Amino acid sequence: MVGNDTDPYQLITTFTRGLIDGGFGNTTFPFGNVAALMAGTTIGNANLKPEKTTSFEIGTELGFFKNRLTIDFSYYRNNSRNQILSIPIPNSTGYGFSVVNAGEIQNRGVELSLRGTPLRTSSGFSVELYGTFTKNNSEVVDLMPGIEQVNLGGYIGMSVVAAKGRSYGEFYAATNATDAQGRTIIDPETGLPLTSPSAQYLGSYNPKYQASLGANIKYKNFNLSALFDAKYGGVFYSRTRDILGFVGVSEETGGDRIGVIFPNSVYLDENGNSIVNTDILYNKQDYYSDLTAGQHMAEATFLKLRTLSLSYTFNKTQLAKSPFGELSIGVFGNNLFVWTPESNKYADPEVNSAGAGNVQGFDYTALPSVRNYGLNVRVSF
Repeated sequence: MVGNDTDPYQLITTFTRGLIDGGFGNTTFPFGNVAALMAGTTIGNANLKPEKTTSFEIGTELGFFKNRLTIDFSYYRNNSRNQILSIPIPNSTGYGFSVVNAGEIQNRGVELSLRGTPLRTSSGFSVELYGTFTKNNSEVVDLMPGIEQVNLGGYIGMSVVAAKGRSYGEFYAATNATDAQGRTIIDPETGLPLTSPSAQYLGSYNPKYQASLGANIKYKNFNLSALFDAKYGGVFYSRTRDILGFVGVSEETGGDRIGVIFPNSVYLDENGNSIVNTDILYNKQDYYSDLTAGQHMAEATFLKLRTLSLSYTFNKTQLAKSPFGELSIGVFGNNLFVWTPESNKYADPEVNSAGAGNVQGFDYTALPSVRNYGLNVRVSF
């Protein structure tokens, strides 16, 4: 069992330096000889308790064939109680956030690491393979008394929540209304989808599992290395998808744009029964220019060629007449390729506009991830 403290100044409500937003620039006090303070945005909590995490872990490390094959496996279960969260509150209170202890969250999963050398010859040729697999299941076991859901943050129309009985970090927003069979319900007069009567859970930003596969191939003084990295499952909110649809340049806005039937749609009769839509038409411009936040979700699954490198190491004989003790040169590339599902042609799922913290899985028209190349030289004397 371990404890976790919070940041300073969380037990009391504090003041900050006065700030006037001038539109084109801000004025921060003290301004000349004029001093000013204003209430902070967060209400302090004098009864705040430290977080406590109880952990259980069991694992094994095994080596076979003189360690040409190694296995590292572990299973863990962590229960975190009294988690400290800064939750949004109505601005009518005069503040924006309140610091609270939010119940209990459980994480359990497995971690597996494999490494093997299936080929090694006396001529100096060898192939080493290695890989990892991790799977974590999170669950919000309990929250504050009488509270079923806590808003962790988000953007306009889209929230990330911790909901009791669900995984930590669920997206929650209004989206298209659907019937019991998952078909989109449209307005029989306009042909446009109806909005769900309440916000819906749209999935978690947490992947179902993560995995990697790498290889080191050596022949005499040459070494070729590659690493593939993958995440499977999870979703993310893509503002990029929203903008591309709004201006009509995304693939889904192509084809026939005027007088088309919304795919897999139904409308309701007077008794609330679903009638398959075969003749009610809509215009794509009317639809993509006014979408709800819940319609901008994308799959977060990806496969990346994370690194690729080729190097040459000089041996002692080659360096005998040089001042170097060791010398190697090589070229490398990072983030060279990324493969995503057909449903995501908008953004790199690893991009997160909200930074580090509880709110993850937001692409808010962020810059694309960077592919880089380089040359390295390693020398010792």
